[in-house]
Amino acid sequence: MAQILIRRIDDAAMERLRAVAKQRGMSVEAVAREAVQNLTPVPSRDPVIEARSIRAMNMHEPLDSVAIIREYRDNDSPYR
Repeated sequence: MAQILIRRIDDAAMERLRAVAKQRGMSVEAVAREAVQNLTPVPSRDPVIEARSIRAMNMHEPLDSVAIIREYRDNDSPYR
């Protein structure tokens, strides 16, 4: 595994990091590692596969925008 050394961290930022670590019952190093891992996500899969999986999560049928516009246009009442 790789290592990183970060110099010149603002004192206030370090105190916030220590407070978060204490609150979570973790070491400062573990909290910092978690932050780095969250800021550097693993590259996604093939874009086509990713798009299909996102589309599969959508349980609604596609909206017909023309029908919606016509419904609003033809509706007699100004507001619903």
